[in-house]
Amino acid sequence: TWEGYSATKNYLNNLATHDYILSIDADEALDNELEAAILEIKQQSDTCAYSVNRLTNYCGQWIWHSGWYPDIKTRLFPKKGSYWDGAIVHEELILPKGLPVIQLRGHLSHFSYYSFRDHRIRADKYSALTAQKMHHQGKRASILKPYLSALGRFLSMYIFKRGFLDGRMGFKIAWISAASNIFKYKELRRLNHGKAN
Repeated sequence: TWEGYSATKNYLNNLATHDYILSIDADEALDNELEAAILEIKQQSDTCAYSVNRLTNYCGQWIWHSGWYPDIKTRLFPKKGSYWDGAIVHEELILPKGLPVIQLRGHLSHFSYYSFRDHRIRADKYSALTAQKMHHQGKRASILKPYLSALGRFLSMYIFKRGFLDGRMGFKIAWISAASNIFKYKELRRLNHGKAN
């Protein structure tokens, strides 16, 4: 059975045959500048990890605001001593203590969603997984929490993180994110009260 993103990534990390791992998802690609930067550091002997700016393409448009950029991710790291945490969703890379992380130039292009429907389906999937994680951590949600959280999410992404500068796409991103927040906390309440689907 599938044990979550972290377990899958750790399994694949263990299969790596070289000292460094470049971890990218199936919907990601290196741009030319990032590729050149990685080729340059191959000549160095320093032991460190490297982070990249991830730039998301949403329904055909690059998103420069909405809290989606810069989306800094550590994706090039030594195999030895590095692992993904045990979270079922939103996994985090754990590096050896004290290991420096250096920012690389260029972008990791992220071709995330090809339609609004695709975004909504995947957002709800992640929300359900997050609700399970929160429930296992003993967290609870009041009856107002889904709506207050959704309002906060929309205002944060569309106004404070300047999603309006991404135009119509920025509005859709904020709207779907708010809607999935409602779903997440309603699902948490359902789990809290032991209700079946």
